[in-house]
Amino acid sequence: MNTNSNLNKKEISKSLKYIKYFLLTIAIFIPLYVVFTETRIGKDLGGISLNLLFLSLIIGPLSKIFTKNIIGKIFSFLLSIRGEIGILMASTAIGHGLSFLTNPFFQGFMSDTSIPFMQKLPTVLGIWAMLLTIPLFITSNIYLKDKMGKWWFRLHKLAYAIFILGALHAATVKSGFNIESTMKASLILIIYILIVLASKKWVVKRDAAL
Repeated sequence: MNTNSNLNKKEISKSLKYIKYFLLTIAIFIPLYVVFTETRIGKDLGGISLNLLFLSLIIGPLSKIFTKNIIGKIFSFLLSIRGEIGILMASTAIGHGLSFLTNPFFQGFMSDTSIPFMQKLPTVLGIWAMLLTIPLFITSNIYLKDKMGKWWFRLHKLAYAIFILGALHAATVKSGFNIESTMKASLILIIYILIVLASKKWVVKRDAAL
């Protein structure tokens, strides 16, 4: 019985390792593909990146709420690859940014002094969000995590700032800053805050029951 259990654990661990390698390979490939090929996928990477970031942020809180049955197993699995999801998020964000920064039309838009700053602000927010993902992308490995210690965790709290900037960028880049776009960005942030609060309340309630 124990032998079968150990074999299953080894098989799961091996499969998990391959999944992580696969995600890391994609993460390395995406920015290179965007830069060296003429593709329009770069535009879509922004939304993918924000969704991946949102997923990486809610995995922890939701894994505290859902601990049983198949849903608990799903969140347990996602929790085990959260680091790779974060790397993939940074990769898609960088790929999205590079696709625009290397575009002559985009360069012309940003350098045009006749265009008001408020019209450029959504794009500026997106650029800042992308730049902040770079140090996270570089330091997302066990070696630097061990070397940096507590500073690694402090640095990776930038994910929250990236989430805010990314949400504002996604909501306003097409329509600019108005009531509707601001409400869209706020809704995303409120949903995340509610999930975090719910997870903390759930943990307190569960511990009290024990």
